Amino acid sequence: MSTELHLRALFDPDAFAEEQRRLGQVWTLVGYASDLPRENDWFRTSLGGRSIFIQRFTEGLHGFENRCAHRSYPLRTAEHGHGPILCGFHHWRYDPGGIATVIPNCRDAFGVSPPELGRSLVRLDVACCGDLIFARFPGMPDSLEAFLGDAFDVLALACGDMRDAGRASLACKANWRLVHWINLDEYHLAAVHPGSFGVKGRYLPASALNYVRCGPNSAYFLGVRSGSMKDWLAFLHAGSLDPVGYRIINLLTGGLVLLTPPVRFLGQSFRYIVTIRNVPQAVDRSALDIRFIRLWPNGAKPGAVTAVLRPFEPLRLGMTRWRLLQILREDRIICEALQAAAHQIAPDPIYGASEIRVAWFNEAYTEAMRAASPPP
Repeated sequence: MSTELHLRALFDPDAFAEEQRRLGQVWTLVGYASDLPRENDWFRTSLGGRSIFIQRFTEGLHGFENRCAHRSYPLRTAEHGHGPILCGFHHWRYDPGGIATVIPNCRDAFGVSPPELGRSLVRLDVACCGDLIFARFPGMPDSLEAFLGDAFDVLALACGDMRDAGRASLACKANWRLVHWINLDEYHLAAVHPGSFGVKGRYLPASALNYVRCGPNSAYFLGVRSGSMKDWLAFLHAGSLDPVGYRIINLLTGGLVLLTPPVRFLGQSFRYIVTIRNVPQAVDRSALDIRFIRLWPNGAKPGAVTAVLRPFEPLRLGMTRWRLLQILREDRIICEALQAAAHQIAPDPIYGASEIRVAWFNEAYTEAMRAASPPP
């Protein structure tokens, strides 16, 4: 991959389309298993610049490119739904493997039976980490476990059950990488978030930085003595809350999972696991799908304490949601201003100590773009 493509993909639609086709072969967070509780439930999303859908079958979750193998009609025309894979254009029906098994008037129209015609959907690689669904177009050999590295077991436990997760969304008129870069950068906090992270113009000292690489992904733990991914996993196994005030895992393809700082409420300390899917929509437009998983005080299971506090959950969720969206909107202002000048971004940026994860991401991005097959 040339540096020119790396930069042109920020503002040029053709370069962006090529980038997306290549990154479609990299494990990407596409949704949540709890959104598909019943057999034949499905949702539609995008991957590699193409419409796809994920569906639950008796044998598990499968994913396909969202186009009929006959005339490319989109099989799913809504955001989510329930039912077999049936094309609304000519009623071709597909089995859980994506093979066309029912083709009306097949022998008369095509001269052969459906098995002899041998038409099938483009099937995706699909794997789960807890409730998180990852998918990719076939072509790369690494497993999801290898892709996530030390973060796999942490994410499997932290995001193991998202059935009651709160939800929010945010649109941004900026390229997905500009949005991702700002999430990898602690240097901007004082300038962009003066009312939260950057109170009194405070810049984070080196003693507050603890960066970890997890395969092509990365993580930030607040405080140099804040431990490791292994420590976080031990707390999750023990069912207790991690004492670290803030942890964040950033995925190569734009996803984000964070442990919020504790918030005191009625004498108890509350926290959330927040997941964010950064979905590219166009060269200059992306969308954030946000989920909030509540953590009960000290890892408490539902009981007397949680029964008393549960009625206050909408208020607590609302406060957390408002604070996070405020921060994301402040970031959005920066990203949209960068998008307006994306054609002027230089190929040789300077990265300080609290921006090193941006450099790590660019290395992993470049490697993934080179490893993927050229787009058809």
